[in-house]
Amino acid sequence: MRSRVGFRCCLTLDRVIDVPIVVYVAVAVWGGAFGGAATLFQTALAKATDAAQAVLVTVWNAAIAGGGILGGALLDCLGFSAFFPVLLLLLAATFVVVWKARRHGFPVSTQRSAVDLVRSEP
Repeated sequence: MRSRVGFRCCLTLDRVIDVPIVVYVAVAVWGGAFGGAATLFQTALAKATDAAQAVLVTVWNAAIAGGGILGGALLDCLGFSAFFPVLLLLLAATFVVVWKARRHGFPVSTQRSAVDLVRSEP
């Protein structure tokens, strides 16, 4: 659901790039759609080792730095109009990764949670 919202924001930005308020609203919706990704990643690794969480933080920071560097280079070399096609390629790649990993990110647990244990008490 959230990836669809992000994709629609991307399409909106391409059509109405000259209307600042629409751009601001689309960016805000985009942030709301993907703002919880870091929390989801941490939750998925909650049962993993400390090393896995350390790697996640390192990769996350490297991705932010790499995105800033590549985005700046893209803007400098090709201009703002190059962002839309690159963004669509990145969204397509992200969709493929999420689609293929959907069963592994949050596997169904056979353990009962504390909430389930409280509910099952007489």
